[in-house]
Amino acid sequence: LTLTDVVMPLHRIQAAVIATGPIRRRFGWYELKVQSLASDSEKESDHSIAPFATADELRHVLGETRIAWDTDYPSMRGVDPAMWWVPLVFALPVPILGLGISAYFASPWIALAYLALPLVPLFSWLYWRAHRYALLGQQLYVRTGFWNQTLTLLPLRRVQSVDIKQSFVSRFIGLADVAIGVAGRSGAVTIQAIPLGDAIALREELLGLAVRNRP
Repeated sequence: LTLTDVVMPLHRIQAAVIATGPIRRRFGWYELKVQSLASDSEKESDHSIAPFATADELRHVLGETRIAWDTDYPSMRGVDPAMWWVPLVFALPVPILGLGISAYFASPWIALAYLALPLVPLFSWLYWRAHRYALLGQQLYVRTGFWNQTLTLLPLRRVQSVDIKQSFVSRFIGLADVAIGVAGRSGAVTIQAIPLGDAIALREELLGLAVRNRP
């Protein structure tokens, strides 16, 4: 029942986000959001400009913003499998131990929660499988999420910074996260769990292309 009329200058658009899910995607439906330079206000910087549209309709709208949608899941690069199994190695023993102690002191019925534990690695694996990225021409694509799927379309001319992040564990196994800063966005566009050498090369390529593509 709420009607919103979105109007913004095209040069204020920093990136686009295409959202969908397994069911919506099967029927060909997507949502298009654009991110603008709205960080100086109390309003969100994400604006839904096509909440329920087909792929052809989204490409028609994106054509007006100088943002392309030229790739999707099959042709994008995956990230290292350590993204899904490393958190399980360090985090899963905690609930396993906690459920056992609770079942011993409180009620044996609590042990039934162990039946749900296999879902944790399954969801972690699905999230890893969904996380992909691609650098094509003057644009970066980053895909995340299994149930709530988002594909970020970031023109390189909008890149403000590129950070390489490593935890203690990721340093040990030679992986890193690449966080790309975008003006007006509350958080960075992040590519997780890629080899450190690839992360350094990607940072140099992103910053080099970003400088050359400045208007």
